[in-house]
Amino acid sequence: MQESVKSVIDFMILGLIKILVMIVGRKKGKEKEMNKLQQDTPPELKSILENQNLWDNIVIDELNKRIVGEIKSREIIFLCSMGRLVKNCSYTSFNLLMHSESSAGKDYTTKNVLQIMPQSYVFSRTRISPTVLNYWKPFKKIGQDHWNGCILYLPDISEPVLNSDAMKLMCSDGSYITITDKGEARDIEIKGKPVIFSTTATTTPNEEILNRFSIVHLDESEEQTRRIMKMQGERMVEGLSLSYSENIKKSLSYLQRFSVKIPFAKKIVKVFPSKKIGERRNFERFFDFIKAVTCVYQYQREQEGDFLVAEMKDYDKARDIFMNLQRGVSTIPLNSRQKDIVNCLKNENDLLALNEIHKKLRRYIALANLRPHLESLVNIKVIEKHFATDSLGREILKYKLSEEYLDFKPIVLPNGIDLLHGHDSNNNNNNNNNNGGIDIT
Repeated sequence: MQESVKSVIDFMILGLIKILVMIVGRKKGKEKEMNKLQQDTPPELKSILENQNLWDNIVIDELNKRIVGEIKSREIIFLCSMGRLVKNCSYTSFNLLMHSESSAGKDYTTKNVLQIMPQSYVFSRTRISPTVLNYWKPFKKIGQDHWNGCILYLPDISEPVLNSDAMKLMCSDGSYITITDKGEARDIEIKGKPVIFSTTATTTPNEEILNRFSIVHLDESEEQTRRIMKMQGERMVEGLSLSYSENIKKSLSYLQRFSVKIPFAKKIVKVFPSKKIGERRNFERFFDFIKAVTCVYQYQREQEGDFLVAEMKDYDKARDIFMNLQRGVSTIPLNSRQKDIVNCLKNENDLLALNEIHKKLRRYIALANLRPHLESLVNIKVIEKHFATDSLGREILKYKLSEEYLDFKPIVLPNGIDLLHGHDSNNNNNNNNNNGGIDIT
């Protein structure tokens, strides 16, 4: 009896050993595959990717060759562009809409950050229709049958294109459209999803697009204008190079797409704000920001099977960028006419009717043309409309700034050390709201 029990135990132990050997073997196989990719990287490029200062070497030193200031803006653009390397991310986490006044440099800044990326994966059109977005498949030029891993840059986008159903589909993974072809319905699949960048000075996104894009405002201060003039003058005198390092550009092309694990994710759950329903999307976006930083440092991160493993340093970098993205009194992009309306309502405690707002505006606009601007602000939850009665007892609409707009508070997260020790740097985070953007002044 004892011998039979012993033989069963020996058999089970042998089985467990075989399973462990298989698991270790598979892991080593994946590590060898990764190591082979790194071994195939030329030494001069590998040394760039293994440098602990990789991020600053690119975002600060290299981009300084073409961009003056705008450190926070270029960090956000660079991180979101590297989001193309994250396999297990939300389809809306890395989309950016650069919104600033005309001549603020939004197109210049965005374009020059994207030019350091592998250009075969960057597709751009200065003018495009919603219909073309449904059918366009430029990724076939690089041997792909999907948008995954690609960047789509649409400068100076028009409002009809930005708020179109086609754009909403581009912001969704694995979408289908149905068209009529010779009297018959035909389905067209949009495979994958690119990271989308766009710029505008006047376009106002609707609520659905606001949920799918992060908003970035550039530095429009006089100090920034002076910095730009100074740099341009120095380059004229000294003939400084505007070209990016070819080795840095080549090194970025060796970065592969990965899924990423975040071992400390549960600790973030405890400190992330949760009162507003919009924080669900921000929560997912923040995790994806960490994953993007990990992918940038993939030559310096451990790998478990098909996954890279994020480190606390990745959290700290993503935290800084995410908090910059959330900073500002209000981050919803407004055109000059809408700003005039908002400023008018800011100075009033009472509800104002259409004609009352019209009288207080700094710039003249026909009364009939004012109503669409008010409805647009209502749609994006900047102002609220209420039913009231006039002096004759007739029902009219009156407007005021929304509580959501007035009570905006940026998200504050603890640094990595405090996170590990369970310290919350902002006990009021649960009262925070956010509209998803940055206002750098």
